[in-house]
Amino acid sequence: LPISAGVRGHDVAAAMGLPVGRGGRVPVLPTLQAEGHPEIHVVGDLALPDGQNPPMIAPNATQQGRHAAANVLRLLQGGKAKPFRYRDKGAMATIGRQAAVVRLGRFAFSGLGAWVLWLFVHLAYLIGFRNRLFVLVNWAWDYLFFERSVRLILPRVAMDDAVCEAPPGAAPDVAKTGEAGDAGEAAPDRAGDSAGT
Repeated sequence: LPISAGVRGHDVAAAMGLPVGRGGRVPVLPTLQAEGHPEIHVVGDLALPDGQNPPMIAPNATQQGRHAAANVLRLLQGGKAKPFRYRDKGAMATIGRQAAVVRLGRFAFSGLGAWVLWLFVHLAYLIGFRNRLFVLVNWAWDYLFFERSVRLILPRVAMDDAVCEAPPGAAPDVAKTGEAGDAGEAAPDRAGDSAGT
């Protein structure tokens, strides 16, 4: 029962001699059995279902894993394997403090209500009371004390004289020339601080 995480199938499929399709994924029948190898069930990102294109996300892999296990039990009891069908439960994303977007079936909404729903759904999917309590306390701490800031990766912008204009009322020529004026001290370096870091 090979399982892979990511956007490309794990190399174990090729090492096992299974046929590999696009993205290193194994073509499987609708029952999630490998083509030509009915004794092998393939699920998750490694599976490439015939005629389907399920999303490469954790809920799909979880549903496929449960379905494959049920099919194995059916086959062991002399039954027939049933085809897999992905059930989309919706999508959620938090986009900031008290802001989220939620899509459940045909309904989509955003804002504070979506954010609260996002919190409760994520807590509900955690295993064990201790984990839920730990995460809830951490989230509450971060929320109340603004511990987590937004983490953005932005390109560096070169500073030139046009950007370093002195604000109104500042000492003349300090921003452009780096001279501190009457005291004769050097102004801090623009690329770092005055300690030269």
